[in-house]
Amino acid sequence: ANIRTQQETQISSWFGFSLILTNSLSGHRDRLVDILIKNNIECRPIVAGNFTKNPVIKFLDYEICGDLAVSDEIHQNGFFVGNDFRDLSNEINWLHGLIKDFEQNIYKRNMKRALITGITGQDGAYLSKLLIDKGYKVFGTVRRSTSEKFVNLKYLNVFDKIKFYDFDLLELSNIQNVIKETKPHEIYHLAAQSFVPTSFQVPIVTTAAAQEDAKGCCMHNCFWT
Repeated sequence: ANIRTQQETQISSWFGFSLILTNSLSGHRDRLVDILIKNNIECRPIVAGNFTKNPVIKFLDYEICGDLAVSDEIHQNGFFVGNDFRDLSNEINWLHGLIKDFEQNIYKRNMKRALITGITGQDGAYLSKLLIDKGYKVFGTVRRSTSEKFVNLKYLNVFDKIKFYDFDLLELSNIQNVIKETKPHEIYHLAAQSFVPTSFQVPIVTTAAAQEDAKGCCMHNCFWT
């Protein structure tokens, strides 16, 4: 769970109930509060957080005993959501939906992206499964003229979890466009002339494909930081 809340007492508070964001939502309180307020859900800071960060503290004589880590966590990630004595079932469901959508957006934003060329081969298929199991968003490239049936990917049950792009190793602009659109954190280049005898029969094509793809991958950092 990415949210901690106060213990249920079966007695409704007239003021509000507290929420503390944890794990992947930690540090995103202000953004979430903005969304809730825009959707007419009233929020307040938890005043029992780290009071030493309140500007009024400079007028008081005080000393700090021990670590304030828990107070800091509440101060940075805690807030109250408005409550009422009447039945708020619909409002609570609305709140839950907004938080769930926000959580999904954070998850997608933090998800690592991997681009795999030659993904339909044995190595590409097993690599894609490994990365998907680790929580990656995987993009795969496929030759435009391929008659590939995606047997390996379907066998590993990852075919529907991958977004595919037409890809031609001889077109530098095509390589750059795919990289620019997917914005991968990692690139695994497995696409190449897979038949050794054929690579010797058409050495110019084989070499050109390797050179163009190397150029495209080297420009990976030219599109974003």
